[in-house]
Amino acid sequence: MARSDLIIANILARPLIKMAPQLASHLAPGGSVILSGILASQRWKVLSAYNGQHLRHVRTIWRNGWVTIHLDRP
Repeated sequence: MARSDLIIANILARPLIKMAPQLASHLAPGGSVILSGILASQRWKVLSAYNGQHLRHVRTIWRNGWVTIHLDRP
């Protein structure tokens, strides 16, 4: 299976949470994931799903009630 150094997804929190295992499985070691389209109130649920896939939170960018989350695979 080919692995990517960068994965970007701009969809709502529920699909991002459901996709966490598949998305993480396609990320190369040292790669980054950028997730957006997430309501600020749902940030912790998304982070929890991706932390469960052994991805590390790098940064959250906040804008008008929405967030973009940057994670990586150490």
